[in-house]
Amino acid sequence: VNRVVPEGDFNVAVGGNSVVKNYETDGDYYFFDTDSVVDVKFVRVITPAPGDTQAGETVTFTIDSMEYKIGDKVMTSDVAPFIDAANRTMLPLRAFANSLGVSDENILWNGTERSVTIFKGDRVVKVVIGEMSFMMNGVSVPMDTMAVIKDARTFLPVRALGQALGAEIGWDAAT
Repeated sequence: VNRVVPEGDFNVAVGGNSVVKNYETDGDYYFFDTDSVVDVKFVRVITPAPGDTQAGETVTFTIDSMEYKIGDKVMTSDVAPFIDAANRTMLPLRAFANSLGVSDENILWNGTERSVTIFKGDRVVKVVIGEMSFMMNGVSVPMDTMAVIKDARTFLPVRALGQALGAEIGWDAAT
């Protein structure tokens, strides 16, 4: 809770003489493994501690182009951003979130709900396809357009998602 624990899996092992009792029946001794009765993954920390986060670089997406830039590095998405009927810039969620430092394991798709949940630092953002709002840390935030699926990918309005994930958003009409 205080974010001093590093990212990764944490296991819990339960065992010892207090949990597993060795006993005797009819003169025969039955011995059990007291090292570990249960040994399971207890929790996975998926957000970096604040000291592990770094300031991001400028990320540039261009409408109708699958190439985008992170600083000077050119990357390629499998789908291109577009402008929707409400005149909003829609970016592919995974490419955009990855460009902001969100790893794939911190982007969760729920096919039953048709929702995507993103974990970034102290922010948890949940977007449901077709809704005009998203949840950020449990609070509903309105959007002026909705998340959609296009070309089998989830697209979100860049300004809403960017602000939810702590990014500054700008528009350059010339490019």
